[in-house]
Amino acid sequence: MTSPDDARIVLPDGAAVPARIPAGIFAAAVDTFVAGQRLDMRSLARRLGVARATLYRRVGNREQLLDELLWWRARRLLVDQVQASEGMAGTGRLVAVIGGVLRAIARDRPLRAFLESDPETALRLLTGTRSTVHQGMASALEKLIDLERERGYFDASLDTRRWPTRSSGSARASCTPT
Repeated sequence: MTSPDDARIVLPDGAAVPARIPAGIFAAAVDTFVAGQRLDMRSLARRLGVARATLYRRVGNREQLLDELLWWRARRLLVDQVQASEGMAGTGRLVAVIGGVLRAIARDRPLRAFLESDPETALRLLTGTRSTVHQGMASALEKLIDLERERGYFDASLDTRRWPTRSSGSARASCTPT
């Protein structure tokens, strides 16, 4: 049926903090975000005791740092939901994982604070086709669908490579659990 390794299949890079961002900087950014505060590069540099130019060299701009932070948080949610759905299969598993992620997002106070305080940036990072979050979630969903399909638990007339980009519109598929 399912395997404890499913999370690694769905998210090959796992849920570790981004390797390209120094751990201390990432931890300070996460602390700021989780506290519901605006992630301001000047304040973050001051908190870390580095020049702002140094911070930009190490992590890129604010949106790049936020994109990595949001994708890290999303990967953790996905891993939790894939593991929680162990023992399930097919459409039921897909619904459980997606529903679990959506419920967790709905309860995420720091994310809500970000959406309220900076809606344009938040929507660009969460839904923009070039964002790491959007691309990563689409890829993970594609891998989960393909995993269930390969195991014979899910059959759909659905091209998983194109679906995530159309899912925000009116994608229709005839899904038949097997």
